[in-house]
Amino acid sequence: MSTINQPWDVAMALRDLSAGLAGHVHAATVPTHRELNEWLHYINRAAPVYWALESACEDIVEDGVTESQVQALKQALTCAQGQAEYWHRKDRW
Repeated sequence: MSTINQPWDVAMALRDLSAGLAGHVHAATVPTHRELNEWLHYINRAAPVYWALESACEDIVEDGVTESQVQALKQALTCAQGQAEYWHRKDRW
């Protein structure tokens, strides 16, 4: 698994992108150049973080669970949640 040094909240990026697109669809308008650049930034930041998470999951499914794979998955999940350090679910809400 590749190391992702910069966390990026994938779910939030997709939510913001979807909301922006839906707003234009609803209003029958065209996004501005700035909006398109912003959306491209969201996608470009989310993609490698998502791929690292996907790869970590596949490693476990294909090869079985090892401690290093669990740690890689934990790191990938942490980054995909936009965090630098993993927070347990009970501490996030």
